[in-house]
Amino acid sequence: MVHLFYYSASGLCSHAPSWVPCIDGGVTAMTQYSFVDILDHHDESTDGCSDSWPSSVLPSDRDRQAILALSLVASGSPTTVRHLLRHYAPQDVLQSAADILASGDLDNHSRSVLEKIRAAPPDMLLSEAEKQSTLAHRLGAIVLTYQDHTYPANLQEALESPLILFVRGTLDEERDPLSVALVGTREASGEGLARARKIARLFVERGIVVVSGLARGIDTAAHLATLDAGGRTLAVVGCGLDRTYPSENVALADAIADGGAVVSQFPFGSPPTQAHFPMRNKTMALLSRATIVVEAGLTSGAKMQANYALRVKMPKRHVFLMDSLINGQNEHEWAHEFLGRGAQRLRDIGDVMQILPGHQHTAPSDGQMPLFL
Repeated sequence: MVHLFYYSASGLCSHAPSWVPCIDGGVTAMTQYSFVDILDHHDESTDGCSDSWPSSVLPSDRDRQAILALSLVASGSPTTVRHLLRHYAPQDVLQSAADILASGDLDNHSRSVLEKIRAAPPDMLLSEAEKQSTLAHRLGAIVLTYQDHTYPANLQEALESPLILFVRGTLDEERDPLSVALVGTREASGEGLARARKIARLFVERGIVVVSGLARGIDTAAHLATLDAGGRTLAVVGCGLDRTYPSENVALADAIADGGAVVSQFPFGSPPTQAHFPMRNKTMALLSRATIVVEAGLTSGAKMQANYALRVKMPKRHVFLMDSLINGQNEHEWAHEFLGRGAQRLRDIGDVMQILPGHQHTAPSDGQMPLFL
């Protein structure tokens, strides 16, 4: 039997190692347990470009396991870990963090991450990494490090992308770089759901991959419409792949994995906590060339994803807002603010197509998307 360590909202379980940080707060009436750190907004830069592993030098199995082990304690600091791995081998960072700390000048971010790594027994981390790999194999999933050549190209462009991805299904190196996120509130209106379905179908007609988050409401509508139209969709989730959230989307997740992929940055055993969703939204923004917000309130994760996408300088990510967010009874002040920061009104599907590589000269669709916008 594969054993996972669990971490509760009120403290560490009796069998959890002492080096694991406890995450407080979270989903009501749900025990929390996670290997990941809460997203540290001040730790990471948002304008760094890729330092992906050269295609001629792929990581060894030992390096891949070491990176997976490192991700279990430093997943909230991917830019800093990447910086360290430009100078040290993954095994050295894992096994000799104390020596690196004592070796010379280090910036504060590197020192903080190395302190976390030093506090974690390397053998225990490697054992947990091996258990994660075993679970992936048993569940028909794969584990990718950011140094693998099959790691998604759009994520390879960004230093803030996850160190590790767990993938159920298949990634498409040719099609997935042309992907657009279609996101919105869980409490969607009938009009919002209709808009999401309409946009998804139009993207399928143009061969564009639709990305969303498997949540209720807009996300579910986008995934279902894409599948119904024979298209490819990717679901980026906020929990481990051994569970589905919400539970009513189990069949939908299976259907997505059959023709696309369900993707998570969180290890097996990780629940859908409040701390995970901002990290998930950040990854979705980087995985997609553009984020389209269909319907979203002030505290919506879709709004959070758009906000992050607007902050990213390298690689450039685009944000489109439905006109209903800007005018009419569902008008939002934040939407006007986002327009001032570079977001665009979505008036026509051609607006999005023109920002995708190879589609810059796509003409507007001459009214194929009226009324719902």
